[in-house]
Amino acid sequence: DIQNISISQWTAEDGLSYNNVTSVFQDSRGLIWITSFNGVMIYDGERIEIYDINNLPILETDGFYSVAEDDQGVVYLGSQGSGLVKYDKGKFSLIDTGSEKFPKSFPALMIDSQGGLYAGSNNQGLFRLTENTATKVSIEGLNQSTITNIKEDGEGKIWVSTEGQGLFCLVD
Repeated sequence: DIQNISISQWTAEDGLSYNNVTSVFQDSRGLIWITSFNGVMIYDGERIEIYDINNLPILETDGFYSVAEDDQGVVYLGSQGSGLVKYDKGKFSLIDTGSEKFPKSFPALMIDSQGGLYAGSNNQGLFRLTENTATKVSIEGLNQSTITNIKEDGEGKIWVSTEGQGLFCLVD
């Protein structure tokens, strides 16, 4: 019954770094990850910790779009200008693929059923990462696209939504 729903609103007055939130994700430990263009916040049920360029020198900008977690409990953050950020065992680090052409802005992330990380970039298409090796998913119409979302269905098909290029379905 909709009348029995309890609603709370959190804003900058309640401890958020910013009122424009880009994503919310609960990890396997129960932590709530909140991304914004003014940092990433972690809520542990009692307090909100804010991470931005002031306390994470690895960042070039404060903007974050997306969050994903692998089956080992490693959390990945898609940033707006700092690349892919990894949080593992309490430490933040940048994912270094060794490629100068690897994008720095990732609005969409997804861990597939094989444990690979799909990272959708701004205007540079889709990438799949395994063990810090990035492979561009090179498909006509997707290569220069901005990826807005990535999902895997029950049959293992990868669905990729884009700005302006429609929807792609990747099989195998």
